[in-house]
Amino acid sequence: MSIDIEGLNIKIAELAEAIEKQVPNYASILATIHKETAAQPELLYKLNDEQIAVVINGLSKLHKVEIVEPKEKKAAKGLTKAQGALISEDDI
Repeated sequence: MSIDIEGLNIKIAELAEAIEKQVPNYASILATIHKETAAQPELLYKLNDEQIAVVINGLSKLHKVEIVEPKEKKAAKGLTKAQGALISEDDI
């Protein structure tokens, strides 16, 4: 049994509700979403950012993974010639 985009939207809404209410069957909803999107990858292009976030949130909860913001990189104080610093006339 395959579903269309409306069916997928319903499953994602069910997943959001199950996560919010801490219902233990959210894993089976995630499995259904995975199976359907693996069989019909074109459905993924029709999801909006909020729907994708619900699925990612469910996967994170299922696998007990926390997604953190990346640390900001410190700016380099000075570049060496090997790192791509500008070469002046004096260097030539």
